[in-house]
Amino acid sequence: MADCMTRPTPRSPRSAGILLAIFPIVGAIVGGKMGQPSLGLVTGTGVAAVAAIAFWLVDRRRQD
Repeated sequence: MADCMTRPTPRSPRSAGILLAIFPIVGAIVGGKMGQPSLGLVTGTGVAAVAAIAFWLVDRRRQD
């Protein structure tokens, strides 16, 4: 019982889901302004995926 009082509480992982929702939309809008909405959508999705993986790697390192 006393063991649980001495353990530090684990940190909660950060969520990058909002990036996966917002970046493709923003990319499509910016791409649409430039005449290439599909390219903007793909670019936004790629940037969001890279950012989500980076968040995951940082959270994984923090928990070790």
